[in-house]
Amino acid sequence: MRMGIESDQGPVRKEGESGHYKGLSYEILYELGSIGAGNAATALSELIHRKISINVPNIHIVSPLKIPDILKFYDMHTVVVIAQLTSNMECDMLLVFPVEEAKKLVDFMAQGLMDGELTENITLIEELGNIIIGNFLNAISDFTGIMLQPTPPTHVVDLFDAILDMFLANISLQERDALLFDARMRCDEEDIHGAILMFISRELQEKLIERSEDWLD
Repeated sequence: MRMGIESDQGPVRKEGESGHYKGLSYEILYELGSIGAGNAATALSELIHRKISINVPNIHIVSPLKIPDILKFYDMHTVVVIAQLTSNMECDMLLVFPVEEAKKLVDFMAQGLMDGELTENITLIEELGNIIIGNFLNAISDFTGIMLQPTPPTHVVDLFDAILDMFLANISLQERDALLFDARMRCDEEDIHGAILMFISRELQEKLIERSEDWLD
């Protein structure tokens, strides 16, 4: 089997490639990411009655400590929406946007009528996170046959390095690989870049591998 591309940032799966990493099929992960992104874009478009598209051209599987190297968000103020699973299949999910990108997104969702500072309109970002994270988890749930119910999302606005350090203070997360999906959003003529991070438990990873093997047979 051919591995994903190796770089100093970790294994990277680019659109049109296949391969495996520690038993995880890039083809399956890309398919799940595409389904989650497509369903989230449909739900958001229906919610605000404006066209939004979301795609995930690249997937990275890396140590959490490598995430800043990939996103290039060093010393950058970001908005991070966080949700966790309520089941025993642990999974922590983060939706990340640089503040300037988040402002563009909120203004788009508010029909160009964003009132006040970003923090005064943060409920729109949380709703966005709820929809995107929920649809990604639904795609995984449908594939594995496991009910995955997230907690209500919370948010943090700070330097990305500080947010990630705080989040990884739980040492168990540092022992998990991170799945990083590039999130490329298109809102009318505006391009908005963010990322979706997943820290999945060994149990959920093994279930994905098991179902991937069945699916690929």
